[in-house]
Amino acid sequence: ANGDSDGLPYNVGWTDAGEWLKFTIQDVTPGTYDLKIRVAAPSSGGIFFAQLNGANLGVIDVPSTGGWYEWQNMVIPEVSVSSGEQFLKIQIVQAGFNIERITFESVNSSIDEPVILDQFMLGDPYPNPFNPSVMMDLTNHEPSEYTISIINLKGKKVYQKSLGVLESGNHSINWNGKNTLGNLSPSGIYFLELSNSKFIENKKLILLR
Repeated sequence: ANGDSDGLPYNVGWTDAGEWLKFTIQDVTPGTYDLKIRVAAPSSGGIFFAQLNGANLGVIDVPSTGGWYEWQNMVIPEVSVSSGEQFLKIQIVQAGFNIERITFESVNSSIDEPVILDQFMLGDPYPNPFNPSVMMDLTNHEPSEYTISIINLKGKKVYQKSLGVLESGNHSINWNGKNTLGNLSPSGIYFLELSNSKFIENKKLILLR
């Protein structure tokens, strides 16, 4: 953590690939929360993933926010939290960003907040487990440019593709089980990440060859 007398906030910075942060959360009310991780970065390229009690919540591509202290919330929506002590882990995949704050915000308590423009809904993958390809339904309310990424359990991005600008409406998203080089990916668990400039959603995929 760092901070100084000029009013800059305390934050976690100077991270490196392979490092991780772990937090113990006590006396939490069971329910559904939006996990908000407030980050800042002078350029894009930073990547981290979050785990709660050992279960992957999502992989975050950190965008350029304009500077080391220009903060922006990255949201992992609708995280289910059970009773008892919780363990949150942030694993750094690619460095180059600061983290200022991590908050669990009750979905019920945020009902009066402004709706995030460019928010979208990604349906459950089908079939899942799958072979050779998997599909998902996308519903978006505003035209936006989308990117699809596939990340393995080690946090490595094995595939990425820009889908271009998708107009508002219903769309089909698919992955053919191949990596960026066009080779077949091995059997295993993957995470599909769909993102635009404001919002990220993840789905767990099981590929069985």
